Amino acid sequence: EDRRLQDRLESELTGLTKVLKGNVEAMHGALVADNKRLDLIDADIAKGQERLTRVNTRVDEQRKASRATTCVQCVAILLVVTLFVGTFLMMQLFGKPKARTAPFLP
Repeated sequence: EDRRLQDRLESELTGLTKVLKGNVEAMHGALVADNKRLDLIDADIAKGQERLTRVNTRVDEQRKASRATTCVQCVAILLVVTLFVGTFLMMQLFGKPKARTAPFLP
């Protein structure tokens, strides 16, 4: 009877060991597949970062060019306003004296 019990326990242990080995192999396969997917995702992220860096560089260049254009526009507007105000003041100070006109009578 002890021998039968020992044989039964041995067969159960063998079966459990086979199941455990199958589970470990399945887990290993899943981990390898996940690792491959993570490597692909990492490569995609690296490509995305590279593209983003290139786009940021172009945006910075455009912003610098735009800033220079904006400064030129501001200087031009300031010059036009200054010339207008200067012309207006010159006309007021040194313009022809206003001739008095007779009131309009119907």
